[in-house]
Amino acid sequence: MVVSWDYSMIALYHSSSLIQIVAADLSKQISRIQVPGEQSIYRFGWVGMEALFLQRTPLMVQFFSVHDEKALYELHELGESCLINRLIDIGAYGTAAEICKWLRRDEQEGIDHVLLEWVNVLLQLGDIQEALARAAAAQRPQLMHQVVRHLMKEQKRADYELAIRKIPLPSERLNSLRRAKEAAKNLGDKGVEELLSDMAAFAPGQSERGEDHMTIRETVIEHADDAQKVAQFKHQAKLTDKQVWLWTIEGLAKKGKMEQLFDMAQKKSPVGYVPSERLNSLRRAKEAAKNLGDKGVEELLSDMAAFAPGQSERGEDHMTIRETVIEHADDAQKVAQFKHQAKLTDKQVWLWTIEGLAKKGKMEQLFDMAQKKSPVGYVPFIKACMKYNRQDECKKYFAKVHGYQELVAAYMAMGNFVSAAKIAFDRRDRDTLQHVFMKSHANKDAYAKVAQLIKSL
Repeated sequence: MVVSWDYSMIALYHSSSLIQIVAADLSKQISRIQVPGEQSIYRFGWVGMEALFLQRTPLMVQFFSVHDEKALYELHELGESCLINRLIDIGAYGTAAEICKWLRRDEQEGIDHVLLEWVNVLLQLGDIQEALARAAAAQRPQLMHQVVRHLMKEQKRADYELAIRKIPLPSERLNSLRRAKEAAKNLGDKGVEELLSDMAAFAPGQSERGEDHMTIRETVIEHADDAQKVAQFKHQAKLTDKQVWLWTIEGLAKKGKMEQLFDMAQKKSPVGYVPSERLNSLRRAKEAAKNLGDKGVEELLSDMAAFAPGQSERGEDHMTIRETVIEHADDAQKVAQFKHQAKLTDKQVWLWTIEGLAKKGKMEQLFDMAQKKSPVGYVPFIKACMKYNRQDECKKYFAKVHGYQELVAAYMAMGNFVSAAKIAFDRRDRDTLQHVFMKSHANKDAYAKVAQLIKSL
């Protein structure tokens, strides 16, 4: 099953016998419906244009792909314990914890088991900060005991037991952090005390955002594509450059923001990457991909390494391949040269050239380009015009848009969510209508009108 980042909101799904994580927010249980011959099941979201559902039966957790309310396609079945253990095995601790809550598992067998494994792995990796954050957020004494035991492993058992008794039973998150900080102070551990102090200072902001359940790391990952917020979190929690760098990379990868990730890769890294050594870094990465047997990544890095010397000659080491094409979009000869050197696809060249011409205000060249057969359709022309404040140009390209999906996408690109929703409504396409609804949240008026269409469907 192909996953579209434009439509995916689902936490997990099955392909053969592998659990695949797409996003880890199981709070989005969108609706509960009746399926003929079965109990009520929860709709969790979408993978591509197919709705995915999860149902708990007395012995099994079942996953379904449902095209409509009368058609039922069972994908896979797993026992509850097996599902949770599999999620733990692949490191999806957050998802495992949410599943435990949803299944109302016994604490000792369910969420406590997940959290203990989670904290234990963090301690083995030497990530004391994340282990402390997780223990404090979970409000379970045994987790904090586990961390203290790790910190005091070289000391006598009596000292450890005394330290444990000094940690009060946590009640709510902020107070728990403050008490843990006091306990660290009594233990004379200045480093842990300062760490918990920073976490306590960070907690009120998390409460305002409704993110009390998240660690500092998870918060940065969640907002990784918002540089302003990440900078704010760095200041509030006194994070190091290395922490921010690593967590932002993880967040961008998780969200599928590959362009931002590539852009970030060109900057000076606090964890050892230096732009002047770009070519050597690419070659080392290529060798690593070869050793891992990843042919696709190896070929991609090989093409990037071949492209790098030319960038150095132009003084553009800091730029990605995409940025280079955008920068020279109005020079067809150079763009053709870049396409050959980096082995770019037609779609890549078209998308980046469209953006470059719109960015530079080369509207005549952009319109001339639109007269040719486009391998990416005409919605990207509209998106580029909107992005670079050329809204008056959009109507030229909207006239070229044909087909149901392209029309919906074009209206959405122009911010006309109600028109997009009406087209989906006329087709009785609930999935597309729901997608438009989720995208229209910033426009309160449109959000309300689309919601009304969904209710009347």
